[in-house]
Amino acid sequence: MDGITKILIPNQWEAFTLERYTGDIDPDEHVKIYVTHVDLYTNKDVVMCKAFLTTLNGPTLEWFTSLPPYSIDYFDTLSHLFTTQFARSCPHQAIPLSLLSVRQEEDNT
Repeated sequence: MDGITKILIPNQWEAFTLERYTGDIDPDEHVKIYVTHVDLYTNKDVVMCKAFLTTLNGPTLEWFTSLPPYSIDYFDTLSHLFTTQFARSCPHQAIPLSLLSVRQEEDNT
């Protein structure tokens, strides 16, 4: 969406106190926290897309800046790509069924 690159951030915008995302926590949680912060100022989708960049650092910033130009049309698209890309950072809970795959070798006590 061409409008995203040309949008100006609102004048009353303040820097986030949100910790920058580096890929080591749940990406869904980061998106939820981000949306909560942005909703204090605006609900404009184009602003949400543009400001998301300011919450990234390290490999996540590299990923964002490597996206093809005009590949993001809405924040839903961006958040889906983001959470899919960094899904390995999601905490995984062990369930009783997962214990079925545990095997003890003969030399293990």
